[in-house]
Amino acid sequence: MKILIVCQHYFPERFRITDIAESLANKYDHDVTVLTALPNYPEGKVYSGYEEKKNTFQKINNVTVYRTNIIPRGHSVFSRILNYVSFPIFSRRVLRKLYKLNFDIIFINQLSPILMALPGLWYKRKKGTKCILYAMDLWPESLKAGGISQKNVIFLIMLKISRYIYKRCDKIFVTSPGFVDYFKKVLKLDNKISFLPQYSENIFNKSAQPNQLPAGDKYFVFAGNIGKLQSVETILFAAKELIDHKDIKFLIAGSGSNLENCLKICTENNLSNVDFLGELHLSEMPQLYERATAMLISLNKDKNLSKTIPGKFQSYLAFGKPVIGAINGEVNRIINENNLGIAVEAENFIELSNAILEILKNKNYSDLGINSYDYYVNNYSKEKFMKTLIDEMELTKNV
Repeated sequence: MKILIVCQHYFPERFRITDIAESLANKYDHDVTVLTALPNYPEGKVYSGYEEKKNTFQKINNVTVYRTNIIPRGHSVFSRILNYVSFPIFSRRVLRKLYKLNFDIIFINQLSPILMALPGLWYKRKKGTKCILYAMDLWPESLKAGGISQKNVIFLIMLKISRYIYKRCDKIFVTSPGFVDYFKKVLKLDNKISFLPQYSENIFNKSAQPNQLPAGDKYFVFAGNIGKLQSVETILFAAKELIDHKDIKFLIAGSGSNLENCLKICTENNLSNVDFLGELHLSEMPQLYERATAMLISLNKDKNLSKTIPGKFQSYLAFGKPVIGAINGEVNRIINENNLGIAVEAENFIELSNAILEILKNKNYSDLGINSYDYYVNNYSKEKFMKTLIDEMELTKNV
């Protein structure tokens, strides 16, 4: 198949869509083209080597990549709004080139904001090509986590835009069962929604082995975006509670809009047991995971966020590590019901600190990592994901 992938973010930004595109091209022998933007996430400025519209056309690992101009995210709310709006606007110039190409299917990888889906729908309207959307974030509900109420005019506008986009897709995959209910009950779309969980890149896939509780220092690792929604502050305040346990260390890898605030919390509270490692290359992550006694996952209390299953969760499980979560909803249920670790209430740093101590006392610690790996294989494997996606592409393009 000739596949057009539309997503505002792509390599060298670290999103799983790069692995999906390269797998489609190399393992499954499809002709893959990506429409994306100049990379600027999460730093807020265009990456070195892409300034002044450099490398707007590339061939990367057998994937053809077209990049639109973009207004960088910056670090203010206003600059982020401009960033969101600029991708579909600037994409029109690139679409003129893509209209000359005949694709069999369009695959929209929809992160935040949903506006990034518009170029895919414009191509569909022009060429009549069928379109599949993979909803990684729930819109417009994601706005509530940022403090915008459903009565706010911005929310109401985005509700109309979201319905417009979702209704015009031929098939929609969602990353969490909770999303399915929202699409059916709120957006009134019940005939083309399916649950397709994310997978972990192969670099994290480690065969299940009994992990004994390590001697010496115990490392609890958080890896991923450090934004307001991730509530990394909860981990930091748990670290404060455990400051007298000299063998307990916290390693935090990643970057994001809330990093400076988190660093400030560490300084103000003299958290000598917390190390921020910065943004690590994907190839460095397995070495970090290997050091972990357990992996940490956290989100804030927003009820709509509780419907999500963050992508890092699959990577944690694939590496065969116990998971400790300060998180509500679906992930909390999965961890506790399947004995993958311990999950407590979102934003509750006291419960989180107690969970960490409980893990260290758990006589069945070695079983937790095996349970994690087994749950990953049975529910989130890459092979299952790719087969489902390709089968649906073949089916949708011929309907």
